[in-house]
Amino acid sequence: MLLYMSITLGGVEWVITVMGIAFNAVNVAVFVKQGFSDPVNISLLALTVSDLCSLVVILWSSLCYVQAFRDSAEIPLVADEVQLITGGWPHVTFTKVTAWITVFIGFERCLCVLRPLKVKSIITPNVTLFAMIAINFVALGCASFAYISLRVDWAFYPQRNMTVLRAVSNIPDSRTRESLDVVSYAINGVAIPIPSFFLVVACTGVLVIELRKKSSWRISNASADPTPMKSKLKAGGSKMTAVTTRDQRVVKMVILISGLFIGCYLPSTVVFLAATIEPELSYGGAYRNLYRISFATAFMAEAINASTNIFVYYKMSTKFRLTLNTLIIRKLKI
Repeated sequence: MLLYMSITLGGVEWVITVMGIAFNAVNVAVFVKQGFSDPVNISLLALTVSDLCSLVVILWSSLCYVQAFRDSAEIPLVADEVQLITGGWPHVTFTKVTAWITVFIGFERCLCVLRPLKVKSIITPNVTLFAMIAINFVALGCASFAYISLRVDWAFYPQRNMTVLRAVSNIPDSRTRESLDVVSYAINGVAIPIPSFFLVVACTGVLVIELRKKSSWRISNASADPTPMKSKLKAGGSKMTAVTTRDQRVVKMVILISGLFIGCYLPSTVVFLAATIEPELSYGGAYRNLYRISFATAFMAEAINASTNIFVYYKMSTKFRLTLNTLIIRKLKI
């Protein structure tokens, strides 16, 4: 188990995370440069910041599984316990933020294709900003439940025969602690992450179906009626034509982002669901080794998701590509 954790968290994931932090720093620079007048930019910037924070705490967790760091007698901490509280839990929190921002982005694009003439009055920059703040506030507030029962503090560690930093219980009574852990898991492991995953799936499905409908509609009308599309819009044509070419490109980009999210967050969703069915599948339960290996795999998949969005943006967004190229040229001139 420790060998697998060292290879994934302490090896492969370290490389992915370092690259991802650099890529997301570039994303932040691009979105800030583009400004905040477009709700999509605000959402994507919030998504990037969440991914960046997630990768930073993953980097710390990965360091705790590097054998030389974990086994060093000069570092007074129990790496496995400390990383759970200072790395694992914060990472899960930021992934929930990422998940719900992805839900919001998918929902906004669904409105764009279903109600193209009304979406700009519904999803304004102020509404988007409020939604991003609310998502972070709720996720961070719910995460605080996990810290009621445990904290990092100095305590005696028999294996080293010395006082080190490790996980220490805040609540002496085991029954009370277990009850709080059940409530915390119900909120942070079930109520928040699982619905977000299925909502992203639903929004992505709607976008794919509507995009295909509009593509089929355009093809059939283009072959049957030679009248230019702009003329049809001026004449008050179907709302099918109201979705601009730019909006279609954004929809395709959101589908790719959501698809990548679904693929990379599937492992953690399966683990959360399995742990709901089998309580012993937990950090300290009978199946703790399987639980830790499963989450090491899930963390690596989530790190890949947080690190690769830059390629989707660069491929699908002309505006992002031009802004990034401009920033690179300016940097080279300096």
